[in-house]
Amino acid sequence: TAFAQGYGTYFSIPFTVWMIVVIFGVFNVITAVFVESTSMGLKTSGLKARYALIYERKYVKQKCKDVIKRVGELIQEEEENKTPERMRRARTVGGIEASLGRRHISPAAFMAFVADRKLSKLLQDLDIDVSDPIGLFDTCDMDNSGYITVEELLRGALKLRGEPQKSDIIAGFMALRTLQDKFDSFLEWRGFAEPLPR
Repeated sequence: TAFAQGYGTYFSIPFTVWMIVVIFGVFNVITAVFVESTSMGLKTSGLKARYALIYERKYVKQKCKDVIKRVGELIQEEEENKTPERMRRARTVGGIEASLGRRHISPAAFMAFVADRKLSKLLQDLDIDVSDPIGLFDTCDMDNSGYITVEELLRGALKLRGEPQKSDIIAGFMALRTLQDKFDSFLEWRGFAEPLPR
């Protein structure tokens, strides 16, 4: 090279080797810094995701407790409006709370409960759409009894949280397939030779 003129081969070879070592060394340092920062970022984001999950669980748990408490208050208010004064004095709040899980909520009562601002806000905080209360009631009424309990309300509401998953769609399809198989068996038992087309 022009830089090595006058020094000869004894300078050119060590200089070339030295430059290769320096260039590779610099690239190694840059790569190490990049890998280190990436791994630290992944660790930090994983930790943040774990903390977010723990926080969400605590948040959902607290909101569910608040929903139970508010539904208990609404049931108590409804019963106080229906109960004569002398019987009202004899009741305790603890008795109502203890039997809250067994209380049946009718569609009309559910509509009134969802219209309550506090309960509606709590359900929305749980990412549950309350714009269609009848649809929400039908979803929570798992045994199709026409009434729901507080437990059914919470179970149905928690299943409605977030985006639909593939497993939800497949579970519905499998339940429908099972129902169709049972109906085909029933038709065969009743003497119909051909099952319904699928």
